[in-house]
Amino acid sequence: MTGLLWLFLKMGFGSLDYFKLLRTFTFEHLRAIVFDHLIPKIALYYRREEAIALLEKAGLRDVQAHWVNQMSWTVIGSKPDASGPKSSSSGQ
Repeated sequence: MTGLLWLFLKMGFGSLDYFKLLRTFTFEHLRAIVFDHLIPKIALYYRREEAIALLEKAGLRDVQAHWVNQMSWTVIGSKPDASGPKSSSSGQ
């Protein structure tokens, strides 16, 4: 599989930033990336909105998504301040 990808890249196919980045790697580095992508039994790929919703559902605030190499998302958020309002222990 790495050989096919190597040829694909060397022939100039793929104009995404990610492929441009892959073209700079050695064959061994590319082989490690391909292997890393093939070993998981389950791989989940989220659209931008889904990734943001996951963090918001976890309670993070100010969630932002940034497009990386035209292939993936980096999604970040802020943990709520732990010193916020506390629930009453008086049983009311």
